[in-house]
Amino acid sequence: MIDDDDATTPEGGSQIDAPTDAIPPNLDAPGDDVEAGVREDGQAKVDAAAPCPGSNPCDCDNDGFEAEGDACNGTDCDDRDPLIHPSQNYIATPPDPPNEGNWDCTDPIEKQYVVNLNCATLLGLGCPAAQGYRDDPPCGSVADYYQCQSGLLSCNPVKIGTRRQGCK
Repeated sequence: MIDDDDATTPEGGSQIDAPTDAIPPNLDAPGDDVEAGVREDGQAKVDAAAPCPGSNPCDCDNDGFEAEGDACNGTDCDDRDPLIHPSQNYIATPPDPPNEGNWDCTDPIEKQYVVNLNCATLLGLGCPAAQGYRDDPPCGSVADYYQCQSGLLSCNPVKIGTRRQGCK
């Protein structure tokens, strides 16, 4: 379940390009250091034109959640994709349109790691203990990952590795 592009250890902790003692833990968004799930062969989408393969026509993707709508009255916003359901955790698989990363059937889409990291302070005093992306990478993409670090009279983002952005 770990992608070669992901920067993680087998225990699910982050492994990045700087010494581990230089990186304070648990500074970014909820889900920090949690390996986001990815699509596996057994989780393929059910073709929209195909008949429901399961015995329950209200749960065609067999994810345990019944489809939204009048016929089923469930909460699954995409009953053809087993990765998309109301209690889904972060997913690092690039999304297929039209969900664009809405893996848990709620709006707005919640990104796993901080985006648009801001390290600004007054004369570098009180540099925030923060990590994240300097931009807003799309769900499932790998991008440079930064940590705010104090300088002489400033607080600057310093690249500490790369991470794959999970979404839910």
